[in-house]
Amino acid sequence: MEPEEGVARLPRSSDVSPPLLHFLNDQFQSPDHLSKSPAVELELRSRCSDLEASISDLSVRLSAGFALYAAHSSNVGSLVGGVISTLVDLRSLIGSSSRGFSLVNCGNQNFSLPCFLTDFLEFVIS
Repeated sequence: MEPEEGVARLPRSSDVSPPLLHFLNDQFQSPDHLSKSPAVELELRSRCSDLEASISDLSVRLSAGFALYAAHSSNVGSLVGGVISTLVDLRSLIGSSSRGFSLVNCGNQNFSLPCFLTDFLEFVIS
């Protein structure tokens, strides 16, 4: 039997999530309970609205968290760049001999750092 034109079809039970099936089974245990369908619809709309508000709030909080992370990441990158620049200056003060220095790659630049410092950094990082 085909549904009448303008009448919405019910979804197959396999297309409905288990929590929703459980909720509907609790609400409509007998045909007599169909009279309370407007109240059930109102409750579902209220729950959906609450969930949408929670998702919106989480989205705002995530965006703020990502922005804060990006700002801190940029600041740390600048600080590390400053430290490396200072170490390069230190190397030039010590002398141009490569003995006792290790080549370190930072981003797209290579730097020679004193071995004791690279050993220390490897220890701290690991």
